[in-house]
Amino acid sequence: MTQHSIDRLAGRSVVLIGGGSGIGLAVARQAVAAGARVHLGGRTETTLQRAAAELGDAASWGVVDTSDDASVARFFERVEAVAALLTTAASYTTGRSRPPRSRRPGARSSRNSGASTGSSTPPSPS
Repeated sequence: MTQHSIDRLAGRSVVLIGGGSGIGLAVARQAVAAGARVHLGGRTETTLQRAAAELGDAASWGVVDTSDDASVARFFERVEAVAALLTTAASYTTGRSRPPRSRRPGARSSRNSGASTGSSTPPSPS
């Protein structure tokens, strides 16, 4: 963030998911120094408490699990206004993003449904 953009947060509310440590806490420090109020979110209560204590009266916090919609909803119920939102928290799943589509026995794949001609020349448009 540039100094100009951080200064625009004075008097505003900033929500930082993942704000208890690392990049989120570094941004929270800058926002508080510029006069913003910050609401920190994360999974670990002790980390959030420690960060909020460091930031002082301009900071509040709440436990949130970003992989749980109900947890996210409860977290934002306690937030009155949001001028800026930053999330450095992430949860992800590795592997296939969805189960494979079932195919009829003997059905061709849509990716390579034509017979190979052995030619490297693309077919001409019809």
